[in-house]
Amino acid sequence: MNLTTTRTNLAFLISLLMQCLAPADEPQLTGRRIGYTEFRTNLPGGRHANVRTMRAVTVKADGTGRQLVAQDLVDDPDAWTQFVGWSPDGEQAIVYRGWQDPENAQWEEQHRRFRMLPGKWQLDSYLVDLISGKVTNVTGIERISHYNGGLFFMPDGKHLGFTPLINGISKPYVMDLDGRNKRDVSGKDAGFAYGYSASPDGRWISYHENYQVYIANADGSNKRHIKTGNPFDFAPRWSADGQWLLFVSGVRGRSNPYPG
Repeated sequence: MNLTTTRTNLAFLISLLMQCLAPADEPQLTGRRIGYTEFRTNLPGGRHANVRTMRAVTVKADGTGRQLVAQDLVDDPDAWTQFVGWSPDGEQAIVYRGWQDPENAQWEEQHRRFRMLPGKWQLDSYLVDLISGKVTNVTGIERISHYNGGLFFMPDGKHLGFTPLINGISKPYVMDLDGRNKRDVSGKDAGFAYGYSASPDGRWISYHENYQVYIANADGSNKRHIKTGNPFDFAPRWSADGQWLLFVSGVRGRSNPYPG
């Protein structure tokens, strides 16, 4: 028996053993899907030449059945889509549709910084029903910004959180599931915010603002600064029980995980 045959038989035996050991009520993965973003990284012409190849994709849990999501959103050579997440029931995908003026992209390349101006950049967040194919631009309804990212479902199942760019400042916002009733929950004298999320029970929100971590009630009230004494605190994430935050804290060039 050669080495290839031995490996094949061994793989078969391991597979058979795993099937025998698996619980009888173990759920099957055939109906589940995985979402991700595909794009090129080796095209000449700088960052934008590669970014505009981004496409939102789903596959079955076993890696088969690849499907592009919301292909119609790529309606311009300088537009792209990005897979972001799922609704709690798994029936809707969260997808970004981005677009950038190629001249602005060239300016960013030369100056090595972003210039996300109206008319030069546009980013919207969409809900895509994978069964019906319905695509809804929830950030385009009662629009408040040309750049809207960070979309996620609030734990109450009745609202969405997102971070629009308002006069050059990114802020945490809440809106209804249909994209209406958008409201700022950043609090008084808010700075540039990212990493916005809600606690598992929906009572609290967290985000980092000007590289400092804050928590507040879900409506933005009772805003509190989580102080570490470090100049850089960012990327807060809730524990499963909602009692702790884990974030990155430190100084320029040296930051570490920090529980708070």
